[in-house]
Amino acid sequence: MNVKRLFAIVVIFTALIAPLRSQQTQAVEYRLENFDSAAKFALYSGGGWRSYIDPKYVVQSFEELEQRVGQLPLGTKLYWNALKRDPSDKPILFSDGQFDQFAKFCRDHDVELLLIPSSQGIVQDESQEPRQPLFVIRERLYTPSTAFCPVGKAVYGISYSVISVFPDKRGSETIWSVLPCSDAVRAIEWAVSANAKTNDFALSPDALAELRSFLDRPAVNSLRDFMNAGYGGGDYEIEIRRSSGVQRIPVISLMPEHDELKHDPTLIQVICKAKQIAGDERPAWCPN
Repeated sequence: MNVKRLFAIVVIFTALIAPLRSQQTQAVEYRLENFDSAAKFALYSGGGWRSYIDPKYVVQSFEELEQRVGQLPLGTKLYWNALKRDPSDKPILFSDGQFDQFAKFCRDHDVELLLIPSSQGIVQDESQEPRQPLFVIRERLYTPSTAFCPVGKAVYGISYSVISVFPDKRGSETIWSVLPCSDAVRAIEWAVSANAKTNDFALSPDALAELRSFLDRPAVNSLRDFMNAGYGGGDYEIEIRRSSGVQRIPVISLMPEHDELKHDPTLIQVICKAKQIAGDERPAWCPN
């Protein structure tokens, strides 16, 4: 083989593997997030924080955290919004004194641990709870289907949405669907699907103030649940964060024309308020 031919082969080979090397060296991003008043942790992939935490991403112990991190690809960038810190400003995991061990574990496994500074919206003061949503509404709607499904499979399609509004005026809406003939039990879970899409939005200061005023109304404060035995317009889970804790309002088979809701339409107004904030098309039963 002459020198020119050898040189040509080397050039071609280099050109072929260059894109592959570029893909291999591109860092994978993961998030370690404090949530639920900084008492719990979730570990998940992606380039942004999530407004809804799927239970499968929750980490129950320090040992489980190291096990999961140890399985991440080499060179992973792990971002942590460390809300809870000790007096020396070191982040706290499940108990005091674990940060140095965890940081060393990350280095030993070629995982780059990146702490999000308070200047980017993550603060030490837990009372501010920057990642705790002010208002969340989950919606589950059933779509009739003509599919012939095996026993134990859902005979309908289901569409989901989760609208979240945060105290800093940010908001998001995550939407996904479950096809007919899916596992019937898993189909009605609120777990976010892999086909989910998230749209971010922002409220103006006046709009956020108006929302807070609306949520503080006595009628909204007194909402508890709505359980309808008949067919309705969908299921909902509503959460409103208050100084005393989280007000949770489960709704099963919403029936807007129900006598109870005609007498007191507060629940309808809360659902329609969320639709309005997210910029969704409001259902026909929403008041003008």
